Amino acid sequence: MPVILLLDTSGSMSLDENIETLKVAVREMIQNFKSSSNAIVSIRVGIIIFGGDEAELFLPLSDVSEIDVNCMESVCASGRTPMGSAIRLAKKIVDDRKQIPGRAYAPTVVAVTDGQPNDEWENALVDFIHNGRSARCERMAMGIGEEVKTGPAYEMLEKFVSHPDYLFGADDSLQISEFFRFVTMSTICRSHGTKPGDLANSGNLNEE
Repeated sequence: MPVILLLDTSGSMSLDENIETLKVAVREMIQNFKSSSNAIVSIRVGIIIFGGDEAELFLPLSDVSEIDVNCMESVCASGRTPMGSAIRLAKKIVDDRKQIPGRAYAPTVVAVTDGQPNDEWENALVDFIHNGRSARCERMAMGIGEEVKTGPAYEMLEKFVSHPDYLFGADDSLQISEFFRFVTMSTICRSHGTKPGDLANSGNLNEE
């Protein structure tokens, strides 16, 4: 079961210690995934961070048993918000059969940001949602702070999520942690099922 995190590490994430809260939330998620993996389904996590001029594959898609729970500790908040670059990079991973085989559950892709992208994201998102294997992904998102409650930033996240119930907002660190707990429990529930297609509401990836 692949879980791909798209995490905003732009300079504004340093406000209110949001970047530190994000690190803690990711650490707790990985720890809970380690405790919940079983012999039938392995949970694999990949992390894409976006700050500076373009996104970076910070953690290649890996089985949680091989991931250091403190892997995010070295991350600092700086630069711009190239979320379009992150979406394109996530699509390359999902469309790669070597990284995500046909027998896999439909991936869950999770975006966390505190602002509007400042690169080209519209075409990247349309391509991700409508073309190839990435069209089958579950997509969840959290917007942090006032800027993403209205306007272009909010509209972008509305388009990103695969269901309106998968869009969350956060005003403080507690809500960031609650969002990651929701993603964790959703993933664990899917991993305990026997029919990936039924649980994902999007089928497995064998047909592409």
